[in-house]
Amino acid sequence: MSVERIVLWRHGETDYNAAGRMQGHLDSALTEVGWNQARFAVAALARFEPDLVIASDLRRATDTATVLTDAIGVPLRLDKRLRETHLGEWQGMTGADVDTQAPGERDRWRLDA
Repeated sequence: MSVERIVLWRHGETDYNAAGRMQGHLDSALTEVGWNQARFAVAALARFEPDLVIASDLRRATDTATVLTDAIGVPLRLDKRLRETHLGEWQGMTGADVDTQAPGERDRWRLDA
């Protein structure tokens, strides 16, 4: 199979997003808003006529992708290499918490994750 196009799609809102917490490899759940975002995107993404959807193995990405694959009947492949960056001790913390604990480090990380 040759690849003609790759479409990148981020997961819907999670409980951590809603709370302003950094997720990294933490396996957070979609909020109702996140589920609705995934459902809303189906029509636009279906127009690309994908043959396959590949998602991170984390629940937020898998759940988001499954909304699409169930709706259009294409296979879903999970790949842990698509996980977000592991954030170490920052995982679960708010940005403000990290900034208090390690001033300037988030700005430096954004420039060189």
